Amino acid sequence: MARKRITGLYHSRLATALVLCDSVIAVASVVLACKLRFFPNEPWDIAAMFANEDVRPYLSFAIIAPAFRVAAGYFAGIYRLERKAYWLAEALPRLVGAVTLTSAVYILVAFFGVLEFGQISQYRTFTYSRMFFIYEWMIGLCFVIGIHTFARIVRAELGRQGIAVRRVAVQGVSSYVKTIAREAERLKETGYQFVGLISADPPASTSGDRLNEVSYVGAPRDIFSVINTHNLNEIIVTAPNDLQQPFLDFCDACHKLDVVVKLVPDLYGLLFQGQPVSEFSGVPVVQVNSVSIGGLSRW
Repeated sequence: MARKRITGLYHSRLATALVLCDSVIAVASVVLACKLRFFPNEPWDIAAMFANEDVRPYLSFAIIAPAFRVAAGYFAGIYRLERKAYWLAEALPRLVGAVTLTSAVYILVAFFGVLEFGQISQYRTFTYSRMFFIYEWMIGLCFVIGIHTFARIVRAELGRQGIAVRRVAVQGVSSYVKTIAREAERLKETGYQFVGLISADPPASTSGDRLNEVSYVGAPRDIFSVINTHNLNEIIVTAPNDLQQPFLDFCDACHKLDVVVKLVPDLYGLLFQGQPVSEFSGVPVVQVNSVSIGGLSRW
């Protein structure tokens, strides 16, 4: 259980670090946009920027920037940090959406009133520069994508070093294990460590077959002993009928142990229609249960 808590702690710390970085980026984007728009060829002088009456309404956006950027990021799902190899294709639209939504809020505030250090006037007294909003959006987008990409690179390196990984075993059919065994090294970069196969018999391998590299960790009748011995975080079930108890009872027992159960969809998987299908090393899986509350929900 200590390994499970440490794994969740690393995940929570990474998400918290991203929230703090996004808050800083939101403020920095406003300040840099003002610098590029109004003082492009002058040396840095923050005091002079805040003292400039024409620039102060723009800098006032820095007050609301962190809250709106983090809120937009939360609703866009950029802090969920899915453990996927090809995460950028899915995360990039979310990152763009979060930054764009924040910039859109700035434009609405600018259109309906001038924000002046906590006070919104009834009607705008001047027209905002469109280039300011363009600069702010471009700067924010570049920094957010850069920081989130760097965070994924750090997590991938931690996975390769065996730090903060989720330990996974497969129960049932060895044919699925062949696919997972081929991707064992790549799985480490996504934060997973493949422990081995749980089946009635050890996997039979042939010359050149990756199954000869797969560890046999136990039989289904000893599955809870295997969970405790190998500190498993997740189990992928491919043959629920081979379990020594009803599948739903097994899921309930795993839930109490903070072990995630994922099912390879087949006819049995029809019971879980409507559940989102994810991918684990090329194998489609359905997460059946969820573990104890954590992260932002715990707070």
